[in-house]
Amino acid sequence: MPTVNFYLDKADKKGFSPIHLRINLNGNQIKNSTGEKIKVHDFDKHTQRAKGSSLKSNEINHYLNYLSDRAN
Repeated sequence: MPTVNFYLDKADKKGFSPIHLRINLNGNQIKNSTGEKIKVHDFDKHTQRAKGSSLKSNEINHYLNYLSDRAN
């Protein structure tokens, strides 16, 4: 079973960080951009999801859940 992680890259000039996907399986690692950006303080590193219940947070979390399900 693969290990799926989401992490933030360096923030741009406006303070938004790209969310990246990392999949580990049998010693192999794949990294890919999700195409989503978020402010660092709006991302929970522990749950690897957007904080809050705003429309944008819900959209990002729905998409990250979709990617995680597809990877598994």
